[in-house]
Amino acid sequence: MPLIRVPRQMMGHKGGLQSCVPSGIHFPSPPPLPSFGFLASTDSAGGSGAFSKMRSKVKLQGARNSNTVPPKQSTELNIVQLQRADGSWELKPELAKALSCKLPEIEAAKPKDASNPQWATVLALVWLHGQAADSQDEWGLLAKKAYNWLKKQGMDIVNWVAEANKLLNTSVDHKDLQ
Repeated sequence: MPLIRVPRQMMGHKGGLQSCVPSGIHFPSPPPLPSFGFLASTDSAGGSGAFSKMRSKVKLQGARNSNTVPPKQSTELNIVQLQRADGSWELKPELAKALSCKLPEIEAAKPKDASNPQWATVLALVWLHGQAADSQDEWGLLAKKAYNWLKKQGMDIVNWVAEANKLLNTSVDHKDLQ
């Protein structure tokens, strides 16, 4: 496609560029924008991208009107969306709901030496490993970030995972979180 240089003053008219161009001259349509792996339905290897897989589980609607009910999000996606930028989770009602627990129940089970974010992060990781292991390729990197955050905290992960397993009725080994 040839490059056409247009003076700035021509682009400033009310009618835009087309109003300044003599009739009979047409500009070609711009080429389509490139598709990036994290936005496309497949990645460069032809497989499904992680974000696309999770998005397809939720089946997001492009345009919503007042008559449609938004689709229900998966529990896995609800938990993933609650992760904070540093890799941890915050102990709050939304996380408790996603884990199918009540917040007072979670707080009562919290180990004495755990902070709220530490305990919430252990719970989120144990739930993901115990209930959504089949889609680990979708949340594996964020789990690794969370685990690294926990390691920096210098906590007793073995006992805390055992407590989380009791609360969430799972059987995740603390080594699986690595």
